Amino acid sequence: DYGFVEQYPQKWILGPKVVLNDNDDDTQDPLLDQVVIDIKEAEGGGLRLDTDEYTPKNIEYMQGVQSGMKEAAEALKTVNIPKNELASILLYNEALIEASTLFLEAALYDESHDEL
Repeated sequence: DYGFVEQYPQKWILGPKVVLNDNDDDTQDPLLDQVVIDIKEAEGGGLRLDTDEYTPKNIEYMQGVQSGMKEAAEALKTVNIPKNELASILLYNEALIEASTLFLEAALYDESHDEL
């Protein structure tokens, strides 16, 4: 019933994307790796992100996660949910937005340094 968001360190395991084939069997999309994100507090403050390599498909997937969570946050403002449940949902939503943002910022940083 009531979930919670762990304080740091956090581990997020997202994907792989599931698609349906003609037989309605669940199969994995071979172009999308599982996205694993570890977020830890850095010495001296701030957050540190550890993840596997950034693939174009994973970046696209995480952009979708981020935009979906932002849309969900807006939609949650208009639904009638008990306050205590809404608070838990919003904490999770905000934490996943933060995780996806950290991932995407790190991916862009990584790409910009690959071009040097």
